[in-house]
Amino acid sequence: MASYHGPRGRWYRELLGQGSGALHVGGRRVPVRAVPSPAAADAVVGAFQAKYAGDPALPAMAEPDVLATILRLEPLEAAP
Repeated sequence: MASYHGPRGRWYRELLGQGSGALHVGGRRVPVRAVPSPAAADAVVGAFQAKYAGDPALPAMAEPDVLATILRLEPLEAAP
């Protein structure tokens, strides 16, 4: 996951500041820890290109300041 607004994105700042957060999936809350993962840039750009092909915002999604915000979300506890 990456912040479209780069490091000034609200959710990005809050998640890094708190060190953890939660995803809401299928009615469940899954606690997660955010881990910076700039090494995943190629995979993220590929996913953006596949999902947003033809979108005029696509070039902005691959800007260095956006790619620098790539986070890997790791579950804090096993989901049932």
